[in-house]
Amino acid sequence: MRKTIAILTHLVFWTWNLVFIGIVDIWMLPQFGLDLFFDARNGLVEPTFVVSFLILLIVPVVCTILGFWRLRSRPTLLLRLFYGVETPLFTLCLLRLFLIRELTAASAFTLGLVIFSILMFAIEILAGYVAHNERLSWVQMVGHSFMLLVGGYVGSLLLLYTVPALVWGVLGFLGGLFNVLANIDFGDVLRFLGDLISHPIESTVAGLFLFLFSSSFLIFVSMPYAFVHFYIRAWERIHKAFGRQYGTQNSWAITGVTVALSCLLFIGLQFQQPQAKAFELLAPTEAASTLVSSSSASALPPSELKSRQRQLQHSDTIRIGLTNAYLNRYRYLSPWERSNGLRDLYPIFPEGGQTFLQNIHIGLLSPFLYRGGNNDAHRAEKLYEQFFDEPIQKAERVAIREALQATANRDETKAGLLDLDQKVVRLASQDATVEAHGDWGSVKIHE
Repeated sequence: MRKTIAILTHLVFWTWNLVFIGIVDIWMLPQFGLDLFFDARNGLVEPTFVVSFLILLIVPVVCTILGFWRLRSRPTLLLRLFYGVETPLFTLCLLRLFLIRELTAASAFTLGLVIFSILMFAIEILAGYVAHNERLSWVQMVGHSFMLLVGGYVGSLLLLYTVPALVWGVLGFLGGLFNVLANIDFGDVLRFLGDLISHPIESTVAGLFLFLFSSSFLIFVSMPYAFVHFYIRAWERIHKAFGRQYGTQNSWAITGVTVALSCLLFIGLQFQQPQAKAFELLAPTEAASTLVSSSSASALPPSELKSRQRQLQHSDTIRIGLTNAYLNRYRYLSPWERSNGLRDLYPIFPEGGQTFLQNIHIGLLSPFLYRGGNNDAHRAEKLYEQFFDEPIQKAERVAIREALQATANRDETKAGLLDLDQKVVRLASQDATVEAHGDWGSVKIHE
């Protein structure tokens, strides 16, 4: 059994890495990366996205070199490197490039915690417990305490997706296989094999993509179990080694304090979204649908004058909160009320079970969710102009520009900056074609 696991470990690690390096570094770099580097140099894209893209390209190469140089005769460590370092870093880079845009304090803290834990795990794989250095051993104990928390967090989040993905994947595969066997035509099979032989390059590329997709799916569904297992066992190893050297009580104390402070920060940072305070301060005047300038504040009734004075004292808080509400779609994945798609992955569960899983999902993703409504951006834009007597796009130009640039989608960035900067584009030509189809028609405009 151990020999079989070792063979599978080498097969998955080497094949997946080599295929990925061939596809991404040779194909993705010229197709996507060079334009990203050029736009970052011109100030259209944040440099952090370039860093994420570079890590995406470098991590498989570095892990392949490390695996061959240091770990090729130790399949267990090779598996830890793959599941505990390479795959999480690769996934984080993909999320940063295509899903997570401008970072907030809560999202930056969560991602930083995960990255720090990955680095500590990598150090433990390569160097073990650094008993010879007291400071580093204490840092390692703290880092592995973070790792205990991160393992549970990431594993729980992934588990909500991998279970239905595995079920639907198996059902889809079995259904497709049954359909093929029921309608098999040996003539089509021979023609298909002939096409594969006559187009060797295209067939090889298609086979590599198929392998990358299928192996990535298997890695994804096994990720939460492997990740949790490796991270908890890593904490256990350092916990015991540190306890033998400095005392078990110190080891448990560091773990307890680290986990407790991390949980407090995790909860506290996500509840500090500034738009709630801003809307609360502006609630009296918003309800009355009147915001008067400070020059006429003396004409207000005493109750409204007191409310107005309180608002002016907290004008910075209002500015920050309204800006956050206006830019919420750039800083968060979605509002809380719209983050309800997980229940669709569990259609056979009763409504109570779906709601329970959905609440767990929202709690885990809360650092990346906006605590407000879908209409808050329009509401913030209106309130900002009323209170500050200036359009938010003009007054918060820098913050809006930074939010627009916080994406690897170059077309969206350029379109947003054109609108923000009111740039004029010369229209060289325009052609319109109208095709009538009875009572309706289609119009095509080419510019």
